[in-house]
Amino acid sequence: MFKRTAFVEDGILQALAVEPLIAEPLEGAIFLGRITAIVESLDAAFVDLGLAQDAFLPLQDLPERLDRKSLKNGSELLVQLKAEGGRYKGPKITGKIEIQGRYLVLMPESKQKSISRKLKDSVKREILMAQVDAAVGELGYIVRTEGALTQPEWVAEEAARLRKDWDRLQRSYVTVRSPRCVDPGLSASQKLLLKHLSTPDTALVFSNPEDAFEMEDFMKNYNLQVDLAASIKGKKRNPFLFEAAHQLERQIQALLDKKVELGGAYMILEATEAFHAVDVNAGSAAGGARQTIGIKKKINQEAILECLRQLELRNIGGMVLMDLIDAESEAERQFYNAFLKKTLQSGFSGIFAAEVSSLGVLSMTRRRMGSSLSELITAPCGCCGQGRVLSAPAQLDLMLKEAVRTGERSPAFRVSSGLAKLIVTLEPLIAKAERDFQFELRWTLDESLDFLLIQYKKAL
Repeated sequence: MFKRTAFVEDGILQALAVEPLIAEPLEGAIFLGRITAIVESLDAAFVDLGLAQDAFLPLQDLPERLDRKSLKNGSELLVQLKAEGGRYKGPKITGKIEIQGRYLVLMPESKQKSISRKLKDSVKREILMAQVDAAVGELGYIVRTEGALTQPEWVAEEAARLRKDWDRLQRSYVTVRSPRCVDPGLSASQKLLLKHLSTPDTALVFSNPEDAFEMEDFMKNYNLQVDLAASIKGKKRNPFLFEAAHQLERQIQALLDKKVELGGAYMILEATEAFHAVDVNAGSAAGGARQTIGIKKKINQEAILECLRQLELRNIGGMVLMDLIDAESEAERQFYNAFLKKTLQSGFSGIFAAEVSSLGVLSMTRRRMGSSLSELITAPCGCCGQGRVLSAPAQLDLMLKEAVRTGERSPAFRVSSGLAKLIVTLEPLIAKAERDFQFELRWTLDESLDFLLIQYKKAL
């Protein structure tokens, strides 16, 4: 079962956040951790956060106020998740905590104080800095561009709120026992809303009215001017909102395909163990005739833009190698590198080391930010182990939608062992869905479904 948030522009999916209803904290979460080992040769420590793997803490990332010699196994300290763990390595953390706001970043372990250079007026800079200083005292901060260009009172109010958050976090040592997440930070959906709700004429629609009430504090804290009452359509949850609006279900399913259409041309995205490979093909866009330089450039430019969009929508991280069409010459390389630089300046955060090589291959790296879309809603095939099928949570979503769609009071299903375990784990959430839609789910275990693409069957 997932919570999904989408940003749509002119009917086209532009941003997507998919998060399991039961998930580990994301990047930016703050923990009260316990040191399990100090490795002098690595100049680092391993810290138990209560997650599946111990986290890696470079000792150079400790705040200056801490005496490194006083640390030992069992020592408790506040740390922040800097990079989530992967299949082959654990999470990475830092002791230099940053508390993110809309207008500024509070850095309580630093003395740095700065304001975005976009605010040129020296008098306004002094006024803004004085107001923020009054709110945070000696703590460090960086005022973002959005904060530099908005009302100083709003920035000062947020600074005071972030200072209170830091005071609350410091009391973690006496109020909770380690290891413990003391502040989960922003969820993937909240990050998406914070990024896009400031766009003029952006309307918000909730599929579940209860989500609107849960969002009140978030909207208030980040000063998002949204009429939550007008965002509620209907009195009860609508599990089919994405199906009815702009064919979003179809657009999301397309993100699992290897082939991406480009108006006649197309590209293939293939995941390997080390990187993602992208191959650009002219297809029918060549018109059956000899490709001109202009046609090739147009296809390559469209492919670069669509590739960057796909990386964000699919939340793909790591190295990406993109084979462009005939881009080996020095002139071609300069053209595409200039186009790429201009494109990245206008958006697509988290991309670095992007450059076209002499082989006509665009290489770039995207910062990993949580699990990819494929990792969330698909799982390795139980038969061959190489292909991928819908994951158990995704199949449970389908099953519950089918139960709601039929309107039966007691829908019955035969389910695989994986789905059976998930139903037991998520029993409180399923019970709430049963109350909301007035049905009582019945299911029986059928291990013969374990290796099928769809691991549930309607019981007759």
